[in-house]
Amino acid sequence: MSIDSSELDEIKRQLRQGKALTEILAQYPNIEFWDARIQTWNVRPPFVKQPPHYEFTEKTVCELARGGYCYIACKVLRELYPDAPIWRLTDARGENYAHVFLWVGDYALDLCGFLTIDELKSAFNDQQLVAEETTAENVRRYFGRNDSHKDQRTAERLFRAHMNRHRWFYNIERLWKSQTD
Repeated sequence: MSIDSSELDEIKRQLRQGKALTEILAQYPNIEFWDARIQTWNVRPPFVKQPPHYEFTEKTVCELARGGYCYIACKVLRELYPDAPIWRLTDARGENYAHVFLWVGDYALDLCGFLTIDELKSAFNDQQLVAEETTAENVRRYFGRNDSHKDQRTAERLFRAHMNRHRWFYNIERLWKSQTD
């Protein structure tokens, strides 16, 4: 199954008008996600249609990524930086995960952008948080049980669409270049 050119033009028009991607995709339930690697839509056959979870909107990407879905944002960002170590902000005893992020070129990276550790701590209004490296397995163990599979898939699809649309924003060379200009 594929999308005809008029449907694709309509999707592009709605995106240009600022309509949330999840709202647009609700009109086309057979569309799974935009695959930037091959510049096409991955399409589900109609017999496996599943309505999207409507609580997620484009306006909440940063809020979700800094809320309970940081582990999914981290997973999506690893597609850009597969060798980047995973770090976490935790309490002094190291018992909790306040946030997870990637460590890229001397910066913390989450879906909200590149930050220093102090800037990230400030975003959580807690300078007592400790930054330390962790593993993907530890992150899965800590966060994996928190959300339904449906919510995880919806957040991942939303984050991936956001990242693909703003790929330049997550480019470390852009950050370094802006510091030297």
